[in-house]
Amino acid sequence: MPTSPFIDFTASHDTTVNQLIADTICDLQHDIQQIADSSNFSIYMGGGYGRGEGGVFITDDQRHLPYNDIDFFVFTRRKLSWKRKAFDDALQKIGLEYTHRLGISIDFAPAKNIDKFRKEQHTLMYQELLYRHVLIHGPDILSDITCLPPHDLPALEGLRLLVNRGMGLLLAIKKLADEPESPDTIDFAVRNMHKAAQGAGDALLMAMHRYDYSFERRLQLIQYDAKTNPAFKELAPLYKEALDFKIFPSSSHLNPLEMLPKYTGAWYEAAKHFVAITTERTPAILQTPSLLSDCIYQHPNFKGRGPFINAFRWMAKTKTFSPMQLLFKNPTTRLFSQVSQELFEIHEKIAIVNGKIGELFINDKQFDSLIRLWRIFN
Repeated sequence: MPTSPFIDFTASHDTTVNQLIADTICDLQHDIQQIADSSNFSIYMGGGYGRGEGGVFITDDQRHLPYNDIDFFVFTRRKLSWKRKAFDDALQKIGLEYTHRLGISIDFAPAKNIDKFRKEQHTLMYQELLYRHVLIHGPDILSDITCLPPHDLPALEGLRLLVNRGMGLLLAIKKLADEPESPDTIDFAVRNMHKAAQGAGDALLMAMHRYDYSFERRLQLIQYDAKTNPAFKELAPLYKEALDFKIFPSSSHLNPLEMLPKYTGAWYEAAKHFVAITTERTPAILQTPSLLSDCIYQHPNFKGRGPFINAFRWMAKTKTFSPMQLLFKNPTTRLFSQVSQELFEIHEKIAIVNGKIGELFINDKQFDSLIRLWRIFN
């Protein structure tokens, strides 16, 4: 399990951005050491740059800049939540300062007790952190925690990835419907459409127990399978473009208004194949969101931690118990049901309005409710 510190933060081995991030880490280390009680916390850089897969944005005047958020994970052996909260607050102030300095988001996750992390380490986010990271502060308290083989990731993590990337696609659609000409909207939409294509391919690999932590190896698997597997036939070129965008975001020429039908359709097709594979059904019979939902609600792969815990989590976090027939279902499956329904309907509407996204009617109240639930359970 590589846990280097290593200098190469970017997939393209860009010396300018590598040096900028290395200098930023040095400055951060100094600032973090000034926080009271900092010796009791360990901080790791994760995400794309932490794995050496970060992107490089090349401006029109040929400046090389970081593009992705820089994500930090914070752990401690301490159990007192108020001490973690004080440290979190201090880190948030530092994060805001560096966000303004670099022009990209510098995110510190809330400090987590290492014992709680062990109970949640099966998630894709944490397994990717264990696979490769950079320790920037404190003792290495992750060193004795084993990274799962990627093909052993649970199917529920693939479903969670589909939900998250589907939500990104929905947020992009909403922005395009409201402000289709805005440069910020176009950038947001392009980014999330590429992420939706990548997430769809990654979820399918998880369903097949063929996922790999290296995005280059995932691309090779998908391109090879596209020759014979209908699940990847239409998705493979979109996945390749998504990884090209991940490495060099400025290289994308995607027109989101023109290509939106293709990306919504690709996400839904991937969701259909994902459910078919994980529930041992035939994709041909899963033509509607209601059929997809029925399959995942009934299958043991997607029950989560048990019906009563599901119900308790839902009631505690949403302050409601309706609809009663879904109360004992896993929240991720409930979100998948809603996201797939929304994207299916939007895909159908786009065909009717000939791709004129501004003419789409999106129920704001329903959409806002979905966003709220996603933020609670994401």
